[in-house]
Amino acid sequence: MCTAARLRVLRQEPLSFSTLTESYLLACSAEGKSPQTLRWYDQKLRAFIAFLESRQLPQEADGLSPEMVRGFVVHLQAQEVSAFTVRGYVQVIKGLYTWLTEEGYLDDNPIVRVKMPKTPRYVVRPVEEGDVRRLLTAINQRTPLRKRDLALFLLLLDTGMRLGEVARLSLADGQEATQRGMLRVFGKGSRERYVPVGRAARSALRRYIDLSRPEGQAQALFLTWDWQPLAPEGIRQVVRRVAARAGVGGVHPHRLRHTAAVTFLRCGGDAFALQRILRHSTLTMTRNYVNLTDTDIKAAHDKASPGDRFWGNGRRR
Repeated sequence: MCTAARLRVLRQEPLSFSTLTESYLLACSAEGKSPQTLRWYDQKLRAFIAFLESRQLPQEADGLSPEMVRGFVVHLQAQEVSAFTVRGYVQVIKGLYTWLTEEGYLDDNPIVRVKMPKTPRYVVRPVEEGDVRRLLTAINQRTPLRKRDLALFLLLLDTGMRLGEVARLSLADGQEATQRGMLRVFGKGSRERYVPVGRAARSALRRYIDLSRPEGQAQALFLTWDWQPLAPEGIRQVVRRVAARAGVGGVHPHRLRHTAAVTFLRCGGDAFALQRILRHSTLTMTRNYVNLTDTDIKAAHDKASPGDRFWGNGRRR
């Protein structure tokens, strides 16, 4: 009797997608994946299950075929879902099947040869320097909440932290950052790292903590007007409001992360140091920022080319 059959007999339960999805999410939670990641996995797997049900296709994991996954991809593409989102669905499905095989639910992975859908090259679009200055100028610091907003903006711009990472900061983290210039951050999978904080961001944090943030309230660093922890959606709203006052479009927390990364490199920062600061698992994403600064170097050389200076202006023969 094969391994999958033995497991079915021992557990007396069918290898249904719904049951195995719950087991998979439980395993992911035990590994320390964030609640946001778990919701992302759950949403995509449930959408795949709904697709199978609508087509009256097998509802058991060992009945899946590569054609069924490819049919789901075509279905998503017909709905005009973005290429990045389609790739995300396939990534989650393949992740589930890798886990099922490793755990012994299946003897073989039936979709191991399904290729990931291609996506267009990711283009990093930082906020331009002039627009960044307009954003910061638009924050009037005469009220406690505006002091909070300036500290929040400068922290996003200075550290390149993710939205969820900022929302999870505690008051103790902020106080440590003002004293040591280093901020303890818990990123994806609750992985801990320390991120350096510059003088301007430390100063704004200190003014917010000492002058605007009341003592004895919630332990979160950033609070709402009624002293509740500022949730990720609240941070998005702060960024949107400031951008609207400044008249700068297309600004969101993740774009500020891009801006922090590109500015760090433009000012002479090292790509390997940036990888550690942003907590990229590989240099692939960091390389996108490096490629953009390569374009900056080309533009600067066009303006100050030594060869053009000495053999330009019509002197070429």
